[in-house]
Amino acid sequence: RLPNEAKISCLEGLLDVHNKSWDTKPTNFEEYFNRQFGNGISELFMSPYNFKVWAVPPKMMSTEWTGERVATVDLKRVSRNIINNTDDCGWGPNATFRFPQRGGTGAIWSALAEKLPASKQRIGSQNRITSINAEKKIITFANGETLGYDTLLTTMAIDDLITSIEPSEKLFGGKETPLAAGCVPQSEWPTVAKSFVYSSTNVIGLGIKGKAPSHLKTMCWMYFPESDSPFYRCTVFSNYSHHNAPEGHWSLMLEVSESEHKPVNLETLIEECVAGCLTSNLLAPEDVIVSKWHKRLEKGYPTPFIGRNDLLAKVQPTLLANDIYSRGRFGGWKYEVGNQDHSMMQGVEAIEAILGVGKEITYFEPNTVNTTKEMTRRLSLL
Repeated sequence: RLPNEAKISCLEGLLDVHNKSWDTKPTNFEEYFNRQFGNGISELFMSPYNFKVWAVPPKMMSTEWTGERVATVDLKRVSRNIINNTDDCGWGPNATFRFPQRGGTGAIWSALAEKLPASKQRIGSQNRITSINAEKKIITFANGETLGYDTLLTTMAIDDLITSIEPSEKLFGGKETPLAAGCVPQSEWPTVAKSFVYSSTNVIGLGIKGKAPSHLKTMCWMYFPESDSPFYRCTVFSNYSHHNAPEGHWSLMLEVSESEHKPVNLETLIEECVAGCLTSNLLAPEDVIVSKWHKRLEKGYPTPFIGRNDLLAKVQPTLLANDIYSRGRFGGWKYEVGNQDHSMMQGVEAIEAILGVGKEITYFEPNTVNTTKEMTRRLSLL
């Protein structure tokens, strides 16, 4: 737990902003959480943690994405917990969740893929899209094969998508083609593409001999704002299911962000993470690590940077007018509706919109879907 001095600083900061009002809206994410939590929590957690997770200075980020992603403060509840010196374990929007017994979250999508005819699936690097002819509605893959389409629903990162579309004055802002308000001609798309901001994600897995220590037996994931560990989050992955580690072993999953603002030494990263685990009491010196694993994702987080919505508005209406739906975590580039469940519903609703039987609420109305408490939805096509 925090020392009393830190608790007092956090509480005083909350009290300072509790009844304070501002004449203008916050202009960036840093300003937003300073107003929301006060200096104490901001300096101790929000500022260092958000830089570690986003790999971008919070003052470069916008505020429209926050919604329930950044929980608000119940001052009475905080005060009561401080006085009673109690932990509030049921706090936050992800206090409970479901997880597959076997195969991790990938098992969900593998099960869905099995329901599709194998002849309709094109999986593998050879099926990477290299170009799109929007006039003829033809896709070309890395292996040279082509495929025609009527309407294209794609989860390609939108910066990669718009640079993959072949030039067309007829469709994208040439002399014969009027553009919707705010949209830019295709000649400006390369500049738009370079303006999108994202961070890379490094996932490190550690397999450890024995059983998880008592203080980690009920833990799911933990956040680390401190500078003495490279990871911003640690998950006791073996706690999610006993199938996630062989008998007599347990495991940790660590996440490290990376960007031009926060470079990472990939050659030493695993050992730096192990050292961070020792410093953070996740591992003990006598623990025996039997396996180490590292996966780097070039595009990990679609940053909600200042001007993101304006940038999307420069190309998305034009794509849609030409039967191209760019959706998904990076296809839609809206972090607030970029989780797996959100991304799936973006696909479901896009198909319903294409067929004329539904609206795209998830992508276009993030606040609506993120404030509902309903956990299921009846698909109109079923």
